Amino acid sequence: MPVNKTIDEVFSEYRAYLLGLRPEANVDQNDSDWWIRGRTLSGVVSGVYADVEKVGQDAFPQNARRDALLRHLYAWFAENSFKPATVATGPMLVTGDPDAGPFSAGLQATHEITGNVYVTTEDFTLNPSGEGSVTVQSVLAGQSQNLQEGAELSIGSPPSGLDSTGTVDAGGISDGTNEESEEAAAARILTRQRSSARGGTATDYKVWAQSVDGVTGASIYRFIHGLGTVGVIITSGTTDIDGALDADPPVAVDFTPSDDLIADVQTYIDSVKPETDCAFVYAPDEVAIDVTVTVSFVTGDKDTVLSGQTLTQGELVEREVKRAIYKTDTGGVKIGDTGYMLKKSVEDMIDSKLSAEGEVEGQTLQIVLNRVVANLDGVDADVELTPIQRPVVGTITIVDA
Repeated sequence: MPVNKTIDEVFSEYRAYLLGLRPEANVDQNDSDWWIRGRTLSGVVSGVYADVEKVGQDAFPQNARRDALLRHLYAWFAENSFKPATVATGPMLVTGDPDAGPFSAGLQATHEITGNVYVTTEDFTLNPSGEGSVTVQSVLAGQSQNLQEGAELSIGSPPSGLDSTGTVDAGGISDGTNEESEEAAAARILTRQRSSARGGTATDYKVWAQSVDGVTGASIYRFIHGLGTVGVIITSGTTDIDGALDADPPVAVDFTPSDDLIADVQTYIDSVKPETDCAFVYAPDEVAIDVTVTVSFVTGDKDTVLSGQTLTQGELVEREVKRAIYKTDTGGVKIGDTGYMLKKSVEDMIDSKLSAEGEVEGQTLQIVLNRVVANLDGVDADVELTPIQRPVVGTITIVDA
């Protein structure tokens, strides 16, 4: 019998007890006083059972309600809230008259496609070629504020001598993260519970790195530069990969931390690490994964746009390939001591979202009759990754069967 008893289960017990005490009670007629009292009491008692079960689940972070999860965070990390959403920052390339300026901080730039607004955070001048790079920061916080290199920005009311358009410079606008999810908070707590602080274990370094706002993930590479050295590979930016890819238009997916965030994490780890360790904080090395998929569709071909859709069938398959790549963490999927970007991960993602063979939870459409994913590196099915490498989307090719 489960702890949480339903109204009917409680009423059944009430009925049995009542008839044992008063056999003449008319407890089965739904307009009798006994029936009404029994159903009312059963509703109250069932609610008590449900609350007791929830209280029991609150003891475990993975099952805890939001308020209870906050208490776990305070107990383990002395934090009163989930990690907040963070703004995105990065360089914007601007052009204009080299003799104009200097230009003051506070200029607004808008990404017309998404409506994101950014503000310059420093004074700047242009070089003799009429170019300059200035740091901008998003007005709002969240992963949707990240932009990739080359995105065009419109500068509102540009001062004399400055062109009205700019572009996101090398490295992109990054570090924008959503508020920490309950699942991510529970994972942090469980990591700490399963491995208590011991003065410099791999788990310690992971916890230290993830305690800095803006860090969304961390992996540890022991002896990265020899004995006594520790590599801390951090990611930032996108936490809700599904939300980013499924948005219309899609949100840029970016895991690369800015130089400023890397410096912040380095400073913090230097303040808490053992004196005998030499720790180095890095962004992951990105490895572009090229994928070719041959697909047989239920109807039409890769260029067909189904009713109610804005993407072609080929673009829908391409989105699932991206999802599989982006959801592979730094260092890849471990098989033994080696990490990989797996061909099977791509196949499974396409099947789980688009296959016409059966329906599964989270499925988007049933449009794919069959698919064949070519070997990812053209020779072996899987791509081997080092502990500091993270797969990113390369060239995706969809071919009709």
